[in-house]
Parts: sequence; structure tokens; C-alpha cells
Amino acid sequence: MEGLEISHIKQVSRSEIPLVLDFTMEVIREVFPMFDPQIPPKDLQKLEETYLLPERAAFFAAYSKEGKVVGTIAARPYDGRIPQLMGCYDLTTTTEIVRCFVSSEFRRTGLGSKLVAKLTRFCKDVGYETLYLHTHQFLPGAVDFWQTQGFVITCVGNDPKWQTVHMDRSVSGQR
Repeated sequence: MEGLEISHIKQVSRSEIPLVLDFTMEVIREVFPMFDPQIPPKDLQKLEETYLLPERAAFFAAYSKEGKVVGTIAARPYDGRIPQLMGCYDLTTTTEIVRCFVSSEFRRTGLGSKLVAKLTRFCKDVGYETLYLHTHQFLPGAVDFWQTQGFVITCVGNDPKWQTVHMDRSVSGQR
């Protein structure tokens, strides 16, 4: 993968929101063609309020040497929004990992693992104990990737369209 170098991974600032939105929407259009390609999901419409202002939320971006966003990952307090998981998580100590995206040219280079490590350090520092996420079986390699990061499948949804897989692990990586 000659020429593919990451300059840095850092928490997104307010001034970087447009770059991050352009990147995330590009990836969303690629992997979720069923979404309206012009309308960002609600959390991204309010990225600052959702991820930058709350103390226990964060949005990280990886930048290429040229200053281009090539990867993202975010965390926010898990709010119990998924009925299937009602009562499964302590809402004061569980974070939901979202928006883990890596540009196609940087996939399988270790960037995803670096993003997870950076976010995990943040989550530990702000007092989370459990990392929760969901992914989808139709996303190539997604479940396997998260399993290599220490996540275990807690349940699988039965919706044939979304094929949702719920996963978690402790912040320390131990079960």
C-alpha cells in the first residue's frame, strides 16, 4: 500500500465538520444505497450537538498526509434507543460506537484498528465500562472486523433488510 500514509487521528473540531460530513456522506452513499444520498442521518445533521459538545461523546477523524479525511469513528452515551436491548445495558456506563468508516483505499491497512484504539482510550478516560455497537451482515467484513477488536455478538436481529448484529465488549477488552 505504497503512498497510503496517515498523518494523524484526532478529535474533530467545529471547523472540521464540513470535511467530516463530506467524507461520512460519501461512505454512507457507498455502503447504504437505501438511504437518501442528499440527507445526512439525524446525528450527522447535528454533529456538533451530538458529538462535540457533550463531555462523554466524541467524533474522531483520521487524516491523510494531504489533509483529506480517510476514516472516522464516534461514540456517544448509549440511550437505550433499541427496544430489543431494553434492560441489557447500564445507561450510565455504556457508550455506543457509531460512524466507523474507512475510505476504500485505506481498508485493510490497520486504520480501522487504530481508530478503535483511539476511541477506546477516550471511552476509558471518560468512565465508560461497556462499548456497544451494531453492524449489519450485508457489510463485507464488518462482523469479522469487530470480532478482531474483541467484540462479541450479543444478539442478531431478524429483519431481513437490515440484518443487524448487536455486539459489545468491556472498555478493558475483557469479558
